[in-house]
Amino acid sequence: MVQAVQDSVEDGHVAISQKGNKRCYAGTVQIKFKGKVVNTFHPSTIVSKNNKKIITSIPTNEHRCVP
Repeated sequence: MVQAVQDSVEDGHVAISQKGNKRCYAGTVQIKFKGKVVNTFHPSTIVSKNNKKIITSIPTNEHRCVP
């Protein structure tokens, strides 16, 4: 999960500003076995805009970032 959060925040697949001086980042992670995708999830990470600290991160089946 740590790598998934890092990838979604650094790559900024989806970045949406939210109330309370926060920003939501979402990425896409594929789990592969023998070269075949067996699972896909979208970690959603809420980050404080003023100090850039992660508030929470949730692995979900779909993007959960909403304005």
